[in-house]
Amino acid sequence: DCSIETFQFHWRGQFAGFIVNGEFSYDISSIPSNGIIREENLLFLDVSFFDPEGEFLRTYKDNHLQPVDADGKPYLNFAFDTLSQELLQDGTFNVDDEENRYRNGFVMGEGDPSKRAEFGSQTGLAFWSRPADTKTPHLHVDDWNSEDGSGEFGYPIGFSSHEDVSFLYKTTHDMIDSGKIGQAYYEVVNGTVAVNKLASDVGGKGQNVRLSTCHVEDHD
Repeated sequence: DCSIETFQFHWRGQFAGFIVNGEFSYDISSIPSNGIIREENLLFLDVSFFDPEGEFLRTYKDNHLQPVDADGKPYLNFAFDTLSQELLQDGTFNVDDEENRYRNGFVMGEGDPSKRAEFGSQTGLAFWSRPADTKTPHLHVDDWNSEDGSGEFGYPIGFSSHEDVSFLYKTTHDMIDSGKIGQAYYEVVNGTVAVNKLASDVGGKGQNVRLSTCHVEDHD
């Protein structure tokens, strides 16, 4: 006998408004002793990407199994805390920490964020957490660049080099002051706001990944 618990997850970017949602499940009897479900404990994980207008871009089905890197390892890194019922997301994308929960991060979709500066080395869409332990917690959507620096879908930059980002503990106003928001979404000319297509209020903070319980099923 087994009991399968399924969760849905949802996110919207802070600047451009890209959308990521999906669903994952696991067997309750397979929960490790520390309460953290990792990619190897999943029964399935599907993740879908949408542009700021809600236009569907791509779904990665069974992302815990595919796609894989050159060594045959799935790109997915994942940590769900069954004790707090949250996706662990403050940490660095490739860190698994069994004791300090806040250090755990994630990668979903396709590609290795450590190769983000190697244009043309990878393709696809990725949703991932901060790049290093020294960085403020934040989440990214990337459409990995081809050799000429353009992504597959051709959207303008939302923040820094990314299609979209959300800073979980910083307001949009804080990040306007950084000067890194893409001009397609926010631009000041001669002291006057000429473009404001931001996906969040200037006083708002970036979204974290939100979860909702879909259902629990008992199987013989």
